[in-house]
Amino acid sequence: MSEQIKQLDAWVKIWAKFEYFNLWNVTIQSLAKNNIIPKKDYGDYNIKRPDWLLVDRSNKKNPRVIAVIEYKSWEKFQKEKDIEEAIKQCNEYAQVLWAVFGVATDTNVSAWINPNEENKENEYVDSLGNTRSYSFIKDEEKQKLSQNFYFHKQKSDQPNEEKLSDEAKETLKIVKRILDSDIWSKNSELKDTIYVDPTNLAVSVWQDIYVATWKEPTKCLYNVVELFIFKFLSDLGVLDDDTNFDKIVNLVSKDEKKALEYYAKNVRPEIRNKFPSDSELWLWTDKTTIINWTIFVENWEAVLANAWLFKKSILRYNGFWDLTNIEKSFKKKLYETFLKRDSWVKWMGQFFTPRKVVWSIVEMAKVESLKSWSRVCDPFCWVWWFPLEVIARRNNKDFSIKNWKITEDIQYFWFDKWNDSDAERTIILAKANMLIYLSDLVKNNDTITKEFSKLFNKTFRLKTGILWTLSDVSDIEEDKYDLIITNPPYVTPWSSILKEEIGKDQDKQDFYKINWMWVEWLAIEWIVNKLKKWWKAFVVVPDGIFNRLNDNKLRKFILDECFLNWITSLPINTFFTTPKKTYILAITKKDNKQQKQTNPVFTYLVSDIWETLDVYRFNTWKSDLEKAKDLFKMFDGNEKIFEKHNNDPRCKIWQIDEFINNINNNWTVDRWWTKEEKIELLMEEQEETLNLEEFLQKVRDTKAKMNEIEENILEITK
Repeated sequence: MSEQIKQLDAWVKIWAKFEYFNLWNVTIQSLAKNNIIPKKDYGDYNIKRPDWLLVDRSNKKNPRVIAVIEYKSWEKFQKEKDIEEAIKQCNEYAQVLWAVFGVATDTNVSAWINPNEENKENEYVDSLGNTRSYSFIKDEEKQKLSQNFYFHKQKSDQPNEEKLSDEAKETLKIVKRILDSDIWSKNSELKDTIYVDPTNLAVSVWQDIYVATWKEPTKCLYNVVELFIFKFLSDLGVLDDDTNFDKIVNLVSKDEKKALEYYAKNVRPEIRNKFPSDSELWLWTDKTTIINWTIFVENWEAVLANAWLFKKSILRYNGFWDLTNIEKSFKKKLYETFLKRDSWVKWMGQFFTPRKVVWSIVEMAKVESLKSWSRVCDPFCWVWWFPLEVIARRNNKDFSIKNWKITEDIQYFWFDKWNDSDAERTIILAKANMLIYLSDLVKNNDTITKEFSKLFNKTFRLKTGILWTLSDVSDIEEDKYDLIITNPPYVTPWSSILKEEIGKDQDKQDFYKINWMWVEWLAIEWIVNKLKKWWKAFVVVPDGIFNRLNDNKLRKFILDECFLNWITSLPINTFFTTPKKTYILAITKKDNKQQKQTNPVFTYLVSDIWETLDVYRFNTWKSDLEKAKDLFKMFDGNEKIFEKHNNDPRCKIWQIDEFINNINNNWTVDRWWTKEEKIELLMEEQEETLNLEEFLQKVRDTKAKMNEIEENILEITK
């Protein structure tokens, strides 16, 4: 960059990939030479000097001028004639530089123009004798935009949008709306951002694939998601004209087999090139990315037998809205809908935490208040709902761009385990879903897709060893976590295999000090050992660790190492196809074992979780878990006051001595409510006691009813 531009202190980064240049006396020729605008000969306009430019230079080889801003002092922006001259001058520079829009302003009032839409009413001859015209940009009420165009310089080269002034935020909002409204040669009106919900589209495509192939529901869903990602990246502008969705639409309308071959040989490698796996980036051993093999492509070769189905799917997507702005919630309900139907999930039901339970636990963890550089972990994420719900609850504010790199305010670590394509599928879906969550960031930084891929690969890691996450026994403080939120495994058949593997390594034997018997012991011990001092873990646990006699060692370990905060009893069948009693356990790591807990423990009985507990999982309006969540947040704020004023019969506050005294007995807190209390809560039915005379009458009534039924049957058979 020239010394002239540097001395003007002109380079201001204002938003993601945009730069704002305060120029005043720099020629167009100098701007082109310094790669601020496209390098070319601008002829007679080389000596012209625009005031301010808003430029997208994310593609260093091809910078794009977003806006030209023509500044006039207040006294030269009062008369109609002066304003008109300023607009014409702005339009002249905007057309020469192929800017998206222009603004003439005195920093108090601004006129926003579209230099690309011709308008006879605004036609004029410029300073070099060329005929030009422009249109005014109008809002949704068809009024000319007149809001002030204002940006101020921030000290950092990486702007923080939250720290912009109110005026700058309003300007930024308008700039985004202009870019989203497709202001160009045929349009000068802003449109409201329309968020689309593609759920019905996805269901239709899924049904086509399912009926045609009879593959398992989630395998069919994977194909739906891949094509969704393809169109999504195309709509964002991440894929170029040779590999985008429109290219395939044109090909498929002519020859579906050639279209599928082109997709397999050109499009998918380009997507993988932009979002490579860890192995392709030489970072980790995980080979997953946002796409993998599907029913349309196998081993990089097109499955031509499915070309007709590929065409049908592409045309369905083509008939839908632009996917630039989508309802993020659609992915949540979509995945849950299809995953419930899958035989794989029926087998893995204990790990498939219902979304309603995830919401409540994440909210109780108060993830919004996490400090910068916190480390958040789900060591057994399985279907990855905990991690993405945490990111969503924090409004995706943990990631920003600095010097073309992604910086993380919060570090996320989500581990999954399996040794076949099923696990790969869940990780791929997780990475694809994270791409959707960060769509605004991807949209504004579409030239650094490999950096996003590094983030996805770093966030979601597939552990393929026998011990998977449990093999990480580092005791270094830097390797520990500020928040652990998870639903660990409790499949007892694995225990002997894991015990044998741990016995081979002294470091692992030193890490797992309890003479453990079940997989959940290992998981709990890993969680406690990996938790930073004074930080919390929220864990879904099976009833066994609370009521088995031999689990007293684990219960003592928990009390020795942690403060016990909360135990909530969940209803049987909370987990899909798993008639298992489970609890939510919240603990805080002690600073040292000598610390004695004085605070009481919050317990709650949950019967309803916003959905039926059968195979259908219909939504309901009842949720005790919602009340438990709200009360726990109140309790966590002031335990003593809450204890005095609590009047919810499902909630009991216990002194820590109750748990100390019951280490060798049980912590199944639902048993600590009396039978009468449970009857009052409709958790148990009132037993009916009859005397001999009443019982005799019951027998007579039953006999009379049976006789009536017999007579009706005989009448029918005549």
